[in-house]
Amino acid sequence: GRTLLVWSYDYARNDGYLTKDRRGSYDRLSWILYIVHNEDLLFELKTWIKTNLTAVSVSSVQVFLQAAILPKITPDDRKKYKIPEHLSPSRAQVHMLMLHKKVGCKFQPYKKCYYVDAHERPDVRAYRKAYLEDFFRYEKRAYKWIQITEDEADALRREYEHLPEGHKFVTDAGVPMVEFHVDDSDAFDSWRVNDPASKYAHHPMAKVDGFAMGTNLSVRFPNGEKPIIHIGQDEATYKAFCMSKDTWTIDGYQPLRSKADGPGLMLSAFVGSPFYFGIPVPERVLDEANRRREPGMMRYDSKESAHAVNASLKGCAAARAAARAAAKQAKRDKLRREATAEPDPAVYDEDSDGEGGERDFSADPTMKRPFDKDVLFEADGVRYFQSPCLRMLKIGKQNEGYWDSDHFLLQVEDVLDVMEIWFPGHQFLVEVDHSSGHDKFKPDGLNVNNMSANVGGVTQRLLRTSRNLAAESLGPHEAIVVRFEDGGKGKKKSKKRKVTRTWDVKLKVGDDQPMVFQEGDPPPYKNPNWEQRDYVGKAKGIDQVLFERGLLDPKKKYTLNGKKDKGEVIPGTSTMDILANCPDFKGELSLLEQLVQDRDHILLSSPKCHPELAGDGVEYGWGQSKRFYRRNNGGSE
Repeated sequence: GRTLLVWSYDYARNDGYLTKDRRGSYDRLSWILYIVHNEDLLFELKTWIKTNLTAVSVSSVQVFLQAAILPKITPDDRKKYKIPEHLSPSRAQVHMLMLHKKVGCKFQPYKKCYYVDAHERPDVRAYRKAYLEDFFRYEKRAYKWIQITEDEADALRREYEHLPEGHKFVTDAGVPMVEFHVDDSDAFDSWRVNDPASKYAHHPMAKVDGFAMGTNLSVRFPNGEKPIIHIGQDEATYKAFCMSKDTWTIDGYQPLRSKADGPGLMLSAFVGSPFYFGIPVPERVLDEANRRREPGMMRYDSKESAHAVNASLKGCAAARAAARAAAKQAKRDKLRREATAEPDPAVYDEDSDGEGGERDFSADPTMKRPFDKDVLFEADGVRYFQSPCLRMLKIGKQNEGYWDSDHFLLQVEDVLDVMEIWFPGHQFLVEVDHSSGHDKFKPDGLNVNNMSANVGGVTQRLLRTSRNLAAESLGPHEAIVVRFEDGGKGKKKSKKRKVTRTWDVKLKVGDDQPMVFQEGDPPPYKNPNWEQRDYVGKAKGIDQVLFERGLLDPKKKYTLNGKKDKGEVIPGTSTMDILANCPDFKGELSLLEQLVQDRDHILLSSPKCHPELAGDGVEYGWGQSKRFYRRNNGGSE
């Protein structure tokens, strides 16, 4: 009835005629087929979607089509494919276009993945090149090599086509051999785990004090060097209610889960190819480490970190518990000595805290405490215990605080204490990532991140003096501070100004450069009319330091982070980069670098944006661990 009524109104309005029905006069989806078969328009659409993938939606694609794609359809093509001139696609049609297999869009749950957008950044490429050069040089000294006969190598090549040539050599007995890296073939995996059933089980394997290293040193080992053991470190967090996204249901019922992730546990672990995850240590090694750590025997080199961690009221619940346990053990040892008439060692003195004069760990936060003995497993008659290579921290202000650089510095000291006992005569290549906790500098260290562009500043730290400047730290430009007669503070400058005084502050090779204005220093070049009281005792800032070194070209314009052209920083326009690349700033060691270097070991930082290289494969261990944790976590705190 409604249709007949509409027809009657239409008949009356058009003087006895019905309006022609336009349904079927064009294909509503013809424009979709046109776009997906037009390579240029399809490429432009997909490029825009990929560029704006973070905020893309059906509505945003609809607007882009209307503004940039549809206007490019020629009149001839519109007529040929029956596409209306003033086409306004609906959301449903745009959605259908996005789901077309040639466009390739899908709307699905977000999944964690990896990114490669920063791999070719200039700084990443430069560091990656330097990292690989160092890594390949150190590998010649590491337990990562396998030697087999030429006949075995030929048989292996028939099975694995992409096996490299390897390094050929001849033994003293005249046997032709080939040396391979352990990662050259999957066939060497059984060798790595010391599988007796392996076809290479008859070959000798390097052992250190009875511990099988899984591989050998290279026959090209450089003379006069120490063998290297490569270990890597990384952190991970586990939350109490972090469980698998899938769950069992019955009759439509599913278990209740907490909305929050719950309390967390922070883990810091070291790994290495010859070891289990967390590097468990033999009992004799842990006993020797604890013997050396008797009360008062050893103290941390990182004293500030030890005070920050062990003396904190909020962050040292575990430390206080360890201190109480150590004090009780010390008291029991003293009673045992008195009962057996053993001589009292010098670790007890009159000034020590606690009953009977024993050393109380809580009174001296820098004292190294004995390790707990938690047995993990037994292999070949040797019991292995948890070592400081695996540390756990209940995170939160009400628990044990948060893992930071201070915790890590203490862990590294503990790890080196144990590993040096286990593998004497070796150097340890400690590999870490570029986190802020690993790159912490001394408070007065030469670090551009602790400096401002100009003089003074609330956040700018007072850095130490740079001694004996090298020629590479100086530039060719003049450094003359000019004071004008009418340029006083708060006065308006005139076009013609009279010079009243000048200072040449250009530094020379071998000079020392304080980072703080001293009494009697000329004023800053940006504020030449300041009085001494205005700048003495204040940090100079990046610009003043560069000016004194002659590294600022008066004809160029600089900014702190550099001027940009088409989104890219113009080289040589960032004052922060210029100063950071000076030898004294570039050579400044972080606290971690200083600690490892002082103990004659090597610190290596993995390239940024390359987690697959970080920490000698530690990320793969975390991945397996978290997968197991989510699948087996029952949601209990």
